[in-house]
Amino acid sequence: GVGKTVLGVVSALYFAVKKGWKSYIIVPTALLVQQVFDKLKVFSERVNANPRIVYYHGGLRNSDKKKVMERIVEGDFDILVTTDRFLVDHFEVMKNKTFNFIFVDDVDSFLRSPRNIDKILLILGFDHEVITLAFQLLDLRKEASRLRRIGKETAEISRKIQQIQRKIENYKKHGDIGLLVVSGATMKAKRTKRIQLFQELLDFQIGFKPEFLRNIKDFYLKAEGKVEAQILSILKTFGGGCLIFVPSVAGREYMIKLNEYLTAHGIKSKAYTKMDEELLEKFQSGEYDVLVGVASFRSPLARGIDIPERIRYVLFTGVPRLEIKLSWNEYNPSKILTLLKNIREFLDPTAQDKASQLINAIRKVVPLDKKTLNQIKEAIDSGVLLEGFEGHVKNLVLEAREFLRNAITPQVIEAISKSKEISLKRENNEFYLIVADPVAYIQASGRASRMFAGGIAKGASILIVDDEKAFYSLQKRLAFVMGDDVPWIKFSVKKAEKWFRKIDEDRQIIRDVKAGK
Repeated sequence: GVGKTVLGVVSALYFAVKKGWKSYIIVPTALLVQQVFDKLKVFSERVNANPRIVYYHGGLRNSDKKKVMERIVEGDFDILVTTDRFLVDHFEVMKNKTFNFIFVDDVDSFLRSPRNIDKILLILGFDHEVITLAFQLLDLRKEASRLRRIGKETAEISRKIQQIQRKIENYKKHGDIGLLVVSGATMKAKRTKRIQLFQELLDFQIGFKPEFLRNIKDFYLKAEGKVEAQILSILKTFGGGCLIFVPSVAGREYMIKLNEYLTAHGIKSKAYTKMDEELLEKFQSGEYDVLVGVASFRSPLARGIDIPERIRYVLFTGVPRLEIKLSWNEYNPSKILTLLKNIREFLDPTAQDKASQLINAIRKVVPLDKKTLNQIKEAIDSGVLLEGFEGHVKNLVLEAREFLRNAITPQVIEAISKSKEISLKRENNEFYLIVADPVAYIQASGRASRMFAGGIAKGASILIVDDEKAFYSLQKRLAFVMGDDVPWIKFSVKKAEKWFRKIDEDRQIIRDVKAGK
């Protein structure tokens, strides 16, 4: 809520109008693509500019997708806006294009994928040869550091480092290298070898210390009786301008069911089931008072929506949490990683060490695109050998599966069931870990507190506690992620009303600022 996206939008507009540059804005969801496009239009009108803006997302009609793709192929744009998935799925179209300015907005997971970093560097103007030189430079620096630690001579390696540095600098001097800005709300990208390429090729490092600016009161109340009735009562007390998030374990079906219940009881509510270009406009105009989505850091409603004058509070129908199957037959390394991280503390010391090794190895290869995942699944099912990166990931998955097969014992399951933080659910003779999702809570609640001309807007988060263990886990994990305890307030209408008066004062100021008063 501090204006990261606005910085990217204004920069792209400035470069298009003043310098004739081509810019590329990459965002995580289709909803944000639409919102960024709308911002670009508004800002363009304010400065009497008319840049060629092209945007692409999955919610477009097929005929519109075809027209947009033609414009992208032909380079008929000054500013291009897409999701990160577009770059992955359509890199054949993008690989021969170069951009003067690229803004990667709120896509931490995008940066964790080694191949995506290569894609960014290529469309910035670097070629494969220079990227390979940068890798060599990293290896040489590591070797020089090792030699220094054991008191050996490093003159020869230092000479090679200087040679490669000169080649890279010469390439940058005579090449047309673009400007990259990377933005993230949580910046979870690890210090992988490829992340270090930014230092060698672009002279910057990613900041890894999260900083949170939120002016939110966090209220909680216990689930009692029918949760839908509790939600309805809160909405009738505090009115519109609300985003509702259901736990991901409850799923899409419950989200739709809740929306139907609210609509039947007179609430102007809309469930986010698919991309709708008019959804935010209708919410902002008051046609909808409430939007309902799933509490996940991937949820379009939880990521980057910036309507400070309209969103007053966020309501969670249960503790945001993840459900992880205790299984050794998983193919997806991201799911295996989550499972390993959550069972590690319940293992014996030797198994903990092995789990840590696997976690570090898997972190270097995730996330994977759908094509690679399917390739690995088919290879494991059929026993086919894979080579290169895919072969490495396949072997890692098989190693992790064998480890889990031996590690998940009845004793481990019993230890998990006694945990204060993790719930264990049994369904159809299978066990599931239930763990809190602090990132989903931070992302979703943050929609109610955004930066504006008067500071950070006040907002409220109301959490209905439907799982005591998950709530305990959420409190602990939030303290770890945010560096401090969240001061939870037991919900009462009287306490909340006092805070809501201040929320509404801020909203009036924001509306006045936007109206130029």
